[in-house]
Amino acid sequence: MKWRASMARARQGLGAAAAALLLSAWAVAAGAAVSEAPGRVGRVAQAEGAVWVWDSEGGEWTAAVPNRPLIEGDRLSVDDDGRAEVRIGPTVLRLDGGTELEFAALNDERLEFALQRGSLALRVPTAQHARQTGVSTMEGRFEPLAAGTYRFDHLDADASGGALTRAAALRGALQFAGAGNLRRLDAGEAVEVWLEGRPGVARTRSVALGRDDFGEWVLALERGVGSAQAYRYVSPEVTGAEDLDRYGGWEVHPEYGAVWIPTSVPYGWAPFRDGHWSFIRPWGWTWVDGAPWGFAPSHYGRWVRWGVRWTWWPGARVAQPVFAPALVAWVGGPSVGLSLTLGGPPAGSWALLGPRDVYRPIYIDRAPRYARPPQWPRHPGARHGGHDREGRDGRDGRDRRGEDGHWRDGRHGDAANAHDRDGRRDGRRPDPRPGTTTPRPG
Repeated sequence: MKWRASMARARQGLGAAAAALLLSAWAVAAGAAVSEAPGRVGRVAQAEGAVWVWDSEGGEWTAAVPNRPLIEGDRLSVDDDGRAEVRIGPTVLRLDGGTELEFAALNDERLEFALQRGSLALRVPTAQHARQTGVSTMEGRFEPLAAGTYRFDHLDADASGGALTRAAALRGALQFAGAGNLRRLDAGEAVEVWLEGRPGVARTRSVALGRDDFGEWVLALERGVGSAQAYRYVSPEVTGAEDLDRYGGWEVHPEYGAVWIPTSVPYGWAPFRDGHWSFIRPWGWTWVDGAPWGFAPSHYGRWVRWGVRWTWWPGARVAQPVFAPALVAWVGGPSVGLSLTLGGPPAGSWALLGPRDVYRPIYIDRAPRYARPPQWPRHPGARHGGHDREGRDGRDGRDRRGEDGHWRDGRHGDAANAHDRDGRRDGRRPDPRPGTTTPRPG
């Protein structure tokens, strides 16, 4: 059911940031707020073949397209002929065909993954990340002890015996803790783990490292890992930053410093044009960019117009960057009439937030981490550049909101209307099979 809450026309000149604030207050009054949204998220970086994510609210599997955000509680499933890569900042997960993985914890403090079936390769970038990370199977929990690359294969029970898990430390060191068993694996070691007896004691035995197509794929990707130039300007915790160097370059803006410029876009391109809006909890309408590099610039920092080009300004380098569903302000249109639609495709228009605009999300009733423009460095004496609260560029006072798609209409054309008319997301596939556990796609 759709609920439409309309506000009277705001007074002339009300800026995008103020409009977003009023919309936020209305959402709270309507009971649409939740307590807090995650600051750390994952991203579907690659999806080969059919890859699915479980929609707990809709009770069905939906297509997991590249650049879709992933949060705590999500489940990802890969069909037998597919593969997937997930990035959480510098942490990398690679899933083989026939794999189902639950993101049991995904927050600023912990990364916990539950392997339900299939094969998982995990790259842990630092010792600090290792202390935050764990992988669980029905036999117990595996904890990386150092930066490294690790593999886990959970095999279902068959006629030859019970279910078991194979784990290997390709690089680094790994520790297994299960019922009545504690085992350490150093680099180059692998074990099989299974449960024996009732209530089930964990048993282990050493095995040789095997070779298969999935392992060769993982090793080939690992050999291509290098130090990204982007990390000079952006925290590695900015999910998606690893793709920036392949699709653009860095220049020094006279006011904002280092900015990134995409090199693979056509003349007249503008941000938030190529992609679609997807309704993802807890944020609601979230931008899923269609470009392989589009995740970081859509959810962190700010876009800045520089001459005839759009440039992405990451802001100050911070240790814990905060994800935003889309750094835009929703308004009824350039005349600033306001409306909010719950349950259907996004209505109205949006304006890009400039560096001085405060991002105020409409999905929570308090937003301490968004109270200031995110990642904003203090430069004494800096001019008021970017976009002001009325959409002007801060230099000559003229309104820039109509240039090159700065205002985008969510009801008519472009990528914002990537949903069918009844509001269903593209690629949904209901799973009709009943069961007490989450149905698997297949």
